Amino acid sequence: MHILLTGAAGFIGAHVARLLLDRGDTVVGLGNLNSYYDPQLKRDRLARLTRDAGFRFVQADVPATYADVSALAAWTGFRPATSIDDGVGRFVAWYRGYYNV
Repeated sequence: MHILLTGAAGFIGAHVARLLLDRGDTVVGLGNLNSYYDPQLKRDRLARLTRDAGFRFVQADVPATYADVSALAAWTGFRPATSIDDGVGRFVAWYRGYYNV
């Protein structure tokens, strides 16, 4: 199966990508590599995934449409100070991305 996986550089997304690749799927990982937490962690995960010929990464935001999608793009973790300060902004960003998928 051909799969577009949003949030592929994140902790959960990278593990899902690995499982999909191990079962024989081809995966296009999509992410914007924002700096909400250390982008080097994301690049390290992607380096491990790109060793597999069935994986390709595209640095971009969530597209308007795609066939078979697992929507894992999200703000990571729950940090009360930032969640309270920008809770609505985070929800709107998540909702727009999920709606577009």
